Amino acid sequence: MIQLPPSEFTFGLYSWDAAYWSAIKSTKGYIDWLLTQPIIGYCDGAIIEVRPRPEDMAVMFEDESGKGWNHIPKEIWKKYIKTQNLLGV
Repeated sequence: MIQLPPSEFTFGLYSWDAAYWSAIKSTKGYIDWLLTQPIIGYCDGAIIEVRPRPEDMAVMFEDESGKGWNHIPKEIWKKYIKTQNLLGV
């Protein structure tokens, strides 16, 4: 997973189609879900051109059907990265 330039987060790729909102009931649930996702990169949500959100990270996913991105709250993202580091991922 790498830090991507803001130009990668285009309108055409916005709104990753993963149906996870109903599965996320807590911070732990959100992090557990993120740990299973094909994340390829991220960018600070404050500096992207499409739907900039200073309180979020923009996170790019990719699977066999293609790429897409969505916003992840920065607090969740920090805990996700910390968990990844603890797991040695």
